[in-house]
Amino acid sequence: MFGRRRNRKRRTLGERLRSLWNGSVEWGRNKGPYVLLILVGLLVPWLLFEGYQRLASSSYLDVSNVDIQGIERADRSRLARHLHLLKGENIFHPPLEQAREQMSANPWIESVRVERRWPDQLVVRVDEHEPAAILATDRLAFVDREGRVFKTIEEHAAAEELKALPMISGLSRRDLRTEHGRRLFEDALEVVEVYREMGLADDRPLSDVHVDAVMGMTLVTQPPVTEIRLGRRYYRTRLERLQSLRDSLARRKVEPAYILLDQPMALDRAVVGPTVRDERSPSDRGG
Repeated sequence: MFGRRRNRKRRTLGERLRSLWNGSVEWGRNKGPYVLLILVGLLVPWLLFEGYQRLASSSYLDVSNVDIQGIERADRSRLARHLHLLKGENIFHPPLEQAREQMSANPWIESVRVERRWPDQLVVRVDEHEPAAILATDRLAFVDREGRVFKTIEEHAAAEELKALPMISGLSRRDLRTEHGRRLFEDALEVVEVYREMGLADDRPLSDVHVDAVMGMTLVTQPPVTEIRLGRRYYRTRLERLQSLRDSLARRKVEPAYILLDQPMALDRAVVGPTVRDERSPSDRGG
């Protein structure tokens, strides 16, 4: 019996094929969903990438129009020249950083934002600095409300634009980079706002607001010039005293050269002088 092989019944070809098919079906039931998921996970990103590549290289998405919004003071034509380099570029990857850098070099420009509008338009939204005052140092310069000096004023600047803004002296650009200097600057703006709010600027517009860290605030009116020394703190109370004092002086037809309201402990006290009686008729004085 040793050395003899046991006889086995050979399976037919049909039986082997059926067995192979049943095994494939069983494997497909168990493993098929995972294989399908892997194929989809590989195929979908590839299709998306190919679609993006074809779309990004299509001339259909070339920028044909650049719309600039928010420009009031900056030179629109000069900014448009900077943005000209965006035209013809694909909207997916125009040279935005280069355009932003060139536009931001304009002193009026605070920030630049770019929005895409499909299929071929860019909208450039510009935020400009809003001048709050004119800083008078060795050269005049525009300052925003946060005390940031952003533009030196050229000699040919429009006179009306300069008159509309208060001129602040006594502070340097270096002062405005310190917390104390910015606080003094904010006080000066507050004084100007209260002065205008009370209607005092209607009769005597301000020419200059001088800020001194020790002496406080001094106002200088446009001609006929009057120097008004407010001192430090309690600005509204001191300006209310100025308002009543002006009414009294107007009835007496007196134009004071200076008014001192800077007494620290006596807010209702004022020193006026020297005084000049105004003998002109109301029509000559514009009244």
